[in-house]
Amino acid sequence: MSDWPPLDRTLDPGAFYSLYRGALAAESVQRRLGRCYAVLLAGRLGLRPDEIVHCHEGWIDWGRGELRVPALDPCACPTCWASARARQATGDERPLETVLRTEQWSPHAEAGPRTVAFGWSERITAVLATFFDYVDHLDGDVTTVRELVTETAAAAEGIDPDGLTPQVLRATGGRFLAEVGFDATTVRQTLGLDEREPAEAFVRYAGQRTSAAVYRAFDRGAVGPEVPPADPARTFPVVCDPAPFSREPFDAADYGPDARFERAKNEAGRRVRNPRPDHVPDGLSYDPDEHVMAEQADPEGGQYSRSAGADAKDMAALRDWVRRKDASLRPESEESDSDAPVAPGVDGDWDDPGGPGEGPPAEPVPLDAAADGASAESGARGAANGVDAGGGVPPAEPATVEEAVTQPLVARVGTHFVTPGVADGHPVEGQVVLGQNELLLVSPATGGDLTGDGVAFDLLSLDGVVDVIPDIDEATDVPFDSALGVVVRRGGDHEVTVVELDPSRKWDFWLALFRNALHVSRMAVTHPARVGGRVTEESATPGMLYLDRDRVRFTPLGSDATILSVDLDDVLHVERTQQSVGGERRPALAVQQFVEGEAITSLVGSESTHTLALFERFVRRDYQDRLDEARALSIPDREKEVLVALYSIGEGVDLSAAFARDGEVLRSQLASLAEKGLVTGTEPDDTGLTATGRLVVGDRLEAVND
Repeated sequence: MSDWPPLDRTLDPGAFYSLYRGALAAESVQRRLGRCYAVLLAGRLGLRPDEIVHCHEGWIDWGRGELRVPALDPCACPTCWASARARQATGDERPLETVLRTEQWSPHAEAGPRTVAFGWSERITAVLATFFDYVDHLDGDVTTVRELVTETAAAAEGIDPDGLTPQVLRATGGRFLAEVGFDATTVRQTLGLDEREPAEAFVRYAGQRTSAAVYRAFDRGAVGPEVPPADPARTFPVVCDPAPFSREPFDAADYGPDARFERAKNEAGRRVRNPRPDHVPDGLSYDPDEHVMAEQADPEGGQYSRSAGADAKDMAALRDWVRRKDASLRPESEESDSDAPVAPGVDGDWDDPGGPGEGPPAEPVPLDAAADGASAESGARGAANGVDAGGGVPPAEPATVEEAVTQPLVARVGTHFVTPGVADGHPVEGQVVLGQNELLLVSPATGGDLTGDGVAFDLLSLDGVVDVIPDIDEATDVPFDSALGVVVRRGGDHEVTVVELDPSRKWDFWLALFRNALHVSRMAVTHPARVGGRVTEESATPGMLYLDRDRVRFTPLGSDATILSVDLDDVLHVERTQQSVGGERRPALAVQQFVEGEAITSLVGSESTHTLALFERFVRRDYQDRLDEARALSIPDREKEVLVALYSIGEGVDLSAAFARDGEVLRSQLASLAEKGLVTGTEPDDTGLTATGRLVVGDRLEAVND
């Protein structure tokens, strides 16, 4: 234990809570994320500084919620060249390039390669996902980690920045694992320790405190074992409670298992090479292709066995254990602690210090929601259901539809529905009422009174809507032939409400729900970001989003002029990317559309990750439908050649000049393509690709070229 700091220097849960709040005090979003990343990876997962520096998304198994430190991850950064030289200095006689290729990057300890579970914590998951949405690695070296830890401690109340080092923070991670009940073997494997002694010391230290707690529980604290002084309220809200902190650049409640599984699906099959830039010293040669990539995680558990780290079922039990312990030890006064995590405020202007400084927070949640009688996260459930809206003080129950739903009403429909808050989620007949900010489901249908005998209702806040699914009736377990699904975040979980609607009305409701959730949302627009293959110099402009059934439009703040208009039928490609706003890189959506014969790419970002995700789902809905339809078309090879020629030469050029092909045959092929909606005309000198035609070419170009 000589290389480890004294355990009384490690942070108890209260001090760690203060440290995390210090991490959120940084002005820039990226610095805030960097601090949170270093603090949680070291202080809760027990990673070494060098591991934090070299960690990238290739180490992450999102589906299993595990971070895998590899035995070898090819890297030629300055730190790795220095490590290779250090190996030579200690007796390795091989050429420096050979040492680098065979040893770098690798953990410093033999037990370093390991699996560390993180999926039990929404906040750790959120930090990892959001960090890698911004950057692909932590730029710098171990000194950078030390600086992040020191400046975070300096911003935290009650922590000495000179006394908190990355090693002390890593030891805090070991103490955390021991305090929640893991044995020395599990602690040693999770930290990647070669020796058992340090892990045993963590467990002994935690055991002393556990014994002392038992003595205190029986009013015998005076005769219990002596322990180092510590805060008796050992709670773990940072990693076990997804309630938002002010200035957090994400909403931890959005990063539960469903979010991890979705990210795993999107990342499936992608092999990620270490993204740190290569640095080759003068006089040396280095070929990255000769540097073999580390094995990638596979669905059955990856390159390391479950025994190489904390067992997954043990870590899955961690959160439940911690929550029970938290509830039993939390002092009553803490419930009214003004320093407790609070919901972020309303998005500020881009030019206002409260705007970029706040970063991309969770969707705004009114701080007076309980007083107003509605949970801003997910809405309230009616008293007739016997279910509290959550959050400590139950909101006042509305007595009428008018009290429950913000006027004016958008729609009021008698139908059948399934919602978790009524009849235990079984299908019922009733009424669905859509207001400006809420969706109310009532059974049985009522003239407006919600207090009558047998009346049950579920009130969903549109702030909590994460998706609207018009084709949910295709799911095998949906009891209706035509239905709309509404996915809502409630109490940290995602719940689905299904409403039976005929096809025409279903799309009206789909649009209305998206409009109420997204209309007049604040966004940042870079347009055009790319014209064809040329990148422009346009900067991001703050604006407002206006949404129609087939189009979205963006205007500057305080103006009716149009910055960007996107017709959904013209969208060629949609992907997640990053956008530069005020010198910072932020998550954004790249939307490519076909405008006057050219492919134009625009970037759309938001300070609210919730808003950006909803906008992506709205734009992708039509795009994915059209892509599926395009892929289903039967297009002969000779017609594919015509499409590729049009794609290559553009409009205004006589197509017959590109082919040694009979004119009537070419016209016949153009007529066939026009019937499929892929070209604009049947004459070789007066035709071009439609948006769907460009979509087909973009999707099938490789096959067409073959």
